[in-house]
Amino acid sequence: MLYEGYRSGLDNAFHMHLVDNFNFPLHMHRSYELIVVLDGKMSATVNGTGYDLHPGEALIVFPYRSHSYSSTMPSKALLFIFSAGVVPFLHRRGKKMFPPYPVFSLKDSGAMRMIDRINEIGYDIFEDELDDPFMKKGFLYSVIGNFMKQCRLEQREIDPDATLLERILILIDSLPPDRISLRTVAEQLKYEYSYISKYFRQTVGITFTMYVNQYRIHIACHLLQDEKCKIIDVAMRVGYNSLRSFNGNFKKMTGITPGQFIAGERPEWASVGPIVVPDGL
Repeated sequence: MLYEGYRSGLDNAFHMHLVDNFNFPLHMHRSYELIVVLDGKMSATVNGTGYDLHPGEALIVFPYRSHSYSSTMPSKALLFIFSAGVVPFLHRRGKKMFPPYPVFSLKDSGAMRMIDRINEIGYDIFEDELDDPFMKKGFLYSVIGNFMKQCRLEQREIDPDATLLERILILIDSLPPDRISLRTVAEQLKYEYSYISKYFRQTVGITFTMYVNQYRIHIACHLLQDEKCKIIDVAMRVGYNSLRSFNGNFKKMTGITPGQFIAGERPEWASVGPIVVPDGL
């Protein structure tokens, strides 16, 4: 399974693509993903369950859910990939709940009228018409509105049958940043410390420590947008005991210093995915 740690970059990352005859292997990432079938037929899997998708139907994938796509016949679809920061109203619920059946219909909805428009004039012209990012997000929110009406959410527990990687990532998200450690994860999941360390590196492609540093720095970027926050206070809140260590990791991850970030510079992170600040920070 692929772990796309780079998805999607910024806290407010939002991407919309037209995909033809879409096939993509099993993967997982920290963003939300939504696919809307415009024409033809597609198949998808989410956490091992298969779904058939027809024109006017959509499927939503919550963060850390393994998923794949396949097209055995010609198909056309819209693919949305967006960070939790784009849908805070959904993510507040999605951190603890998820849809057991993630497929829903867009028929007889405002979103469907926009899809009909795409089929009528073509995606390129449609995208030009939606040149304003707020209009594109409005389209996304219209689609999600149908999801919220049609799909129920269930309490999300750490499933003992879920992949170990998913359980590790969900646990990291649930811990305060200053309490995240490989030993804590190993103890709570009842695995040997050395096994978790080796498994994580082999599965994700980076060490546990590097992943946690990325996680902490991304939360720090969110906190530093508050003009009242001091750099030293942010460093301590996200788990660094040394300002020097925080400054060094910040520049290594973002290419700029915390001071430059506060001054308004914004890096285009290539390897740090979207993070929502944990409750209480």
